[in-house]
Amino acid sequence: MKGIYRQFEGRGQDSLLHRNLRMCTEEGMFATPFIILTVPGNLFIAALLTSVLGIDASTYGWIVSLPAWANASQILLVPLLARRFSARFLAIAFSLVNLVIWLALLASLKHLPLDDPNQAGRIMLLYFAGISLSQSMAGVSWISWVQEWIPERLRGKYFGSRNRIIGLVTVVFILLTSEIFDHFGESMLAFQIILGVTSLFRLLSIYLLTHIYTPWSQPEKMVHENGQSRFAELLRPGPFRVYLAFASVLAFCLALTGPFAPVFMTSHLGFSVSHQTYLLIIANIASAFTMPLWGKLSDRYGCRPVIIISAIGWMLVNYLWVILTPELTWLLYPMWLSGGAFSGGVILGGFNLVLKLTPAKLRQSGISLHLAVTSLAAAFAPILAGWMVSSEGLLPGSGSLRYRILFALQPTIVILSLLLLARVDEPKAAQISSFSGAFRTMRQLLVSNGLMLVGNITFFRIMKKGVISIVEKKRPEDL
Repeated sequence: MKGIYRQFEGRGQDSLLHRNLRMCTEEGMFATPFIILTVPGNLFIAALLTSVLGIDASTYGWIVSLPAWANASQILLVPLLARRFSARFLAIAFSLVNLVIWLALLASLKHLPLDDPNQAGRIMLLYFAGISLSQSMAGVSWISWVQEWIPERLRGKYFGSRNRIIGLVTVVFILLTSEIFDHFGESMLAFQIILGVTSLFRLLSIYLLTHIYTPWSQPEKMVHENGQSRFAELLRPGPFRVYLAFASVLAFCLALTGPFAPVFMTSHLGFSVSHQTYLLIIANIASAFTMPLWGKLSDRYGCRPVIIISAIGWMLVNYLWVILTPELTWLLYPMWLSGGAFSGGVILGGFNLVLKLTPAKLRQSGISLHLAVTSLAAAFAPILAGWMVSSEGLLPGSGSLRYRILFALQPTIVILSLLLLARVDEPKAAQISSFSGAFRTMRQLLVSNGLMLVGNITFFRIMKKGVISIVEKKRPEDL
């Protein structure tokens, strides 16, 4: 690959590869705010759907489940499209489709029937169905494309640097949206400004995508192994199947309450969207500082102990949701601080453990199966939660009490599911190259839980020394 790049442009800072890497980073900076908003369970879209449009909990549950349904559909759609189109074409094409649907949503906001929440809910359901599917297809195609042109030995170092820049962009985006809400309140105008600005940024990011030049005439197309025999082999009794059951329970529980936490804070705690943005900043800064620590602990003691310790810490703090009242909202700050700190251990430990447990010859099938199963689990959870919150007689008491019951169920189920994880025999070592796409749903769930920085991390290569890093020396002429 290095030879291909040298045919077209110079070396070092002037090389075509270096130019492409720089443009890929810039593209990620402009795309990040838009990608965050396309996950409908995030704080800002939750406020638009429930506070401004007045959509009921049941319809809201269906809307926030759409990204998971879209991810599950990839196991059928992507192999069909990959036979005819390159990953680059699919990434750009679906990004454009995604933006067009988003612009249509933006243009229709002022025409939505604010006096008819049911009608508004149906319209938003249709919009986010298209947005979720196109964004899911664009995301998995983008990951496959960058693997074609970024040399494997550089991916870890490059994406580690890119992740830090995107993390900074995420924090700046949260601060700016907080200022907009402080100035305009939780009004339709505020959401039109936010959605409009992010649309312009996404347009710039797509423009940069089209200028990432991969000179070979026939780039590799995505390869997706989807044979039933491979899935059957993965589902035989063994550690992978046990971990898959645990991951499904975890995905279900994160989707059960994560998208409804902003609704609960706004409706029952009187905690404004502007104040909730400060929680996001605290959580994301905490996750940024603790992620390297979880990586080192995973290397030294194994992934399973890291997942267990971080999950228990995270879930014990989540029990505080049950007792929160408007007078106790100060507890939200240490809760989100600890949530940001502990969540990194769960997601990073889980990512590494999947890599270790998946046989090398079944790597791509393991990706597809993990994504499909966790996506289905995550898709059903918010639908169930919305039904439980909104249905009379299903849960006792008022809406506030029903939310508290859900908040009590979530950490209890997660802690009990750790008994499954305890049965997993973790390999001491594994030869790992890359593992794209498998944690897409889990990362989106973290965005729904307010952990946007962790949710936007791109995992690529795990080396023996350090997580998401490259340890060999690089000569200047290699770039």
